[in-house]
Amino acid sequence: MKRLLLSLPFVVFGGSMIWLTRTSDPKEWMAITALSSFVLSLLVVPIISRRSLLLGYTAIIFTLLVAAVSIVFYIHSEPPPSQSEVAKLFVNDSIKVPLACYRMAIGHYPMTAEGLDALVRCPKGLEKIWKGPYVASDHVPLDPWGRPYQYRCPGIHNPKGYDVWSLGPDGKSSEDDIGNWSR
Repeated sequence: MKRLLLSLPFVVFGGSMIWLTRTSDPKEWMAITALSSFVLSLLVVPIISRRSLLLGYTAIIFTLLVAAVSIVFYIHSEPPPSQSEVAKLFVNDSIKVPLACYRMAIGHYPMTAEGLDALVRCPKGLEKIWKGPYVASDHVPLDPWGRPYQYRCPGIHNPKGYDVWSLGPDGKSSEDDIGNWSR
């Protein structure tokens, strides 16, 4: 029982460090657990008697147990979305609100020549009615492959609205393009 009580702070401290960092990498979990256990041992060693310290090998076992449980949770967790899924989310959902806010302020969507940059920088001649920027950063996000999203208004696929698309992994206009017209 004494061994269990001695090792409990190591496990709690290691687990709380993993929770605080919210990392999903099992290597980072193990490193955080080991580091936090080491730091806690530096704080606890002067307080514990020599005999209790020798019995404290249970702390190592519990630290390894916490790391093993963390790995099991990581293996059974949901995988991160693919690059294609991220692009689909952007063209179908994320860009809708900024474009709708722009339309409400200006009266129409940005023209093709203005592009998505009109969400960040005021187009010429609209200084009095433009209420942007309409996205949180100083630029429109790039697609998952590091290229700008394409924009056309009025759209070919959405003639009463706009087309937003990513050129996909190959960076060329082809079958793998991901647009707001393909769900």
